[in-house]
Amino acid sequence: MYNGRVIRDARLAQHLTQAELGAGICDQPAISHIENSNELPSDRIIKILLNRLNLRYSDVIDNKNVNANYALPEIEELISKQQYQLATERLKALDRDTLTTHTTLEADFLIAYVNFHLNKNYDQAIFEFNRNILGDEKQLIDPFEILSLDQLGLIYCLKKELDNARFYFQQIPDLLSKANIASNTYWITLIYHDLAFFYSRTHEYKLSNHYAKRGLELLKENHQSQFVDSLSFTIGKNYANTTQDWKKSSAKHFLQQAITFGKFKGNLDLVKRAEAIIVQHEQSYTN
Repeated sequence: MYNGRVIRDARLAQHLTQAELGAGICDQPAISHIENSNELPSDRIIKILLNRLNLRYSDVIDNKNVNANYALPEIEELISKQQYQLATERLKALDRDTLTTHTTLEADFLIAYVNFHLNKNYDQAIFEFNRNILGDEKQLIDPFEILSLDQLGLIYCLKKELDNARFYFQQIPDLLSKANIASNTYWITLIYHDLAFFYSRTHEYKLSNHYAKRGLELLKENHQSQFVDSLSFTIGKNYANTTQDWKKSSAKHFLQQAITFGKFKGNLDLVKRAEAIIVQHEQSYTN
């Protein structure tokens, strides 16, 4: 249930009048109604108000009956920060009756995604992601069906069953052009990241770098950095595996970039692997 008193209390704490809070959004009577009613404002208005007051949907919506339309974006944000346990708790609190066809797919994908990252149970994850894409005769165009394909490809890649992984990954590029997923930087970059990882594993380095660089470009355009360390590492490792002249190669540049962002994110395993590749090739070049 929506609680407008939270809006009022946050406004007063920031010493704003109702007119000041509503400037450019709606008039003072509308703000008064928002603060004193249990009726949820439009999605556009509530998003702007929450942003101005530094609030979250969970602050104004009773978690006992969470409307998926407002909870899912926050859950995705938790996942992007690798806060999987908190995401699981929020997913369990969802009111499934509020889900649409699309948000049902989204919620089911997020459940499978956090379960996989928490439990690392490949067989269960394969079942859950397959459940998101089977039983529908229409062409796959929903973003979360495509993301399920991506995760199935990744799981088989991690299991070193590369032919099975290729079955899923090779479907994704064409489907991406038909789905409305480009607006979600985190998920589209995740897909590029996983494609780059797979094609590096199969020694298709040019194709791997193509997807990794697309991911880096997308992150730069949107001023984000979630996957910069691992994407840079993949490119640097690919160049290192194919270069004939270490000094003229771009490998060191990308590996140093991976180290910088890896240290910032605390990804010390990646940092060690990148440093080891640099040391190995520096020694080979001088010998």
